[in-house]
Amino acid sequence: MVGNAFSPRYHAARKASKDANPLDYSTMHVAVYGPNGKSFALTEHGENQVERSENRVLIGKSSMAWESCLGRPCLVARLDEITAPFPRLLPQPLRGEVRLWPERTSDETVALDADGKHRWFCHAPDARVSVRLEEPDLRFEGSGYFDENAGPEGLEDAFSEWQWSRASLRSGRSFVHYATREHAERGGGARSSSRLFAKGEPTNVLAPPEIDLGRTRFGLPRRARLDAGTSVALHTLEDGPHYARTLVRGRVLGEDACIMHETFDGGRFRSSWVRFLLPFRMRGGRAKLFP
Repeated sequence: MVGNAFSPRYHAARKASKDANPLDYSTMHVAVYGPNGKSFALTEHGENQVERSENRVLIGKSSMAWESCLGRPCLVARLDEITAPFPRLLPQPLRGEVRLWPERTSDETVALDADGKHRWFCHAPDARVSVRLEEPDLRFEGSGYFDENAGPEGLEDAFSEWQWSRASLRSGRSFVHYATREHAERGGGARSSSRLFAKGEPTNVLAPPEIDLGRTRFGLPRRARLDAGTSVALHTLEDGPHYARTLVRGRVLGEDACIMHETFDGGRFRSSWVRFLLPFRMRGGRAKLFP
């Protein structure tokens, strides 16, 4: 992330000056869920540790770059991180490589708010991914996805809530759904976007009904687009006071599906007690929370 959306330092810098430099609050956010538990890295770096070009970005010791792999364009993430203090008591190295081969790339822009300030770019809605980690020792391949969010203000300034999910269907297609609601002082408007992709090509389709997945331990609501009457299995991967990530299994458009789901609560994220807790999941700059 160039301009760490979850950084208390960046939030304070933006409040102090409209000229706050997002490059001074950059991080490579890495979350790994394996048979031996979680590995989570969120280390913040300043501008002097960030390099950017048209096809590559370097943040600290980690990088992402478009390259040619097996004769096809692929996005290569080379990771060299140290895990955050929690959930592990002692920091551990997180090193390895992730390669993503898009079925199709796109620069389509979707507005997430009424003013069009916040934008979603679904660059590779359907892709194949190869993960080769040295620490922790983990290897796997599967279906993948690559998108981007951008905006001139903090997420918490615009949205009271968002729900996002990507379903990997048994047929090889993927279904992506995004739903947002703005704060009441900005009109409280709701927006949503649904896409079905087959080999990267979008198809118009009537989205399945919205299903209530139940609240997290911190009381965050979770809703996703699933077939009516489907049997749902949930595995919560991240459960925080303002954000949750959940692995869902159910049926979408008549097919068995593995779904990655995210929910974000902008009202919670505005609160001082949540900002107090955030540095415990981050590394770097803890002595400068309020510039």
